Amino acid sequence: VDIDMTKAPESGLLLGVNLWEVRDARVERSQSSGENMLVLKLKSGEFELKDQAMLGGKGWGIGRKKLIALGLSASFAGALDPVQFIGVRVWIATKEETYSFIDKKNGESRTGKKAAVDINSLAHSGYQPEAEVPAGAVVPEEKWPTADAPF
Repeated sequence: VDIDMTKAPESGLLLGVNLWEVRDARVERSQSSGENMLVLKLKSGEFELKDQAMLGGKGWGIGRKKLIALGLSASFAGALDPVQFIGVRVWIATKEETYSFIDKKNGESRTGKKAAVDINSLAHSGYQPEAEVPAGAVVPEEKWPTADAPF
């Protein structure tokens, strides 16, 4: 019997520490705090992950660590261009998270599961630069297409 400890079989989530590539990055405002945040769409193999790095407010401490792991200098001051993050590869620790939603068909409250960044792992609140391979992690052998490669 083959098993893969990195995937939750019922949900197909990629869990644990894996190398992810930023495929989209944009600055948006948080609906809850009104603060700016960098919204990232990442991909690892066939798996996708959405995360954000807060650019101010209460989440700034975690957001700053994530930005450093993505290659921004700790002494950076100036205009942030989200495009600079596209194609950046970073180690991310993920865990399974349960969330609630309202079923649009019948209005019932339901729950689902998703992969979420484990901010209590790795060196930078769930992130770690590609060059700093975490203990036990394995660099994927396949060549990834760059973000600007034609598909």
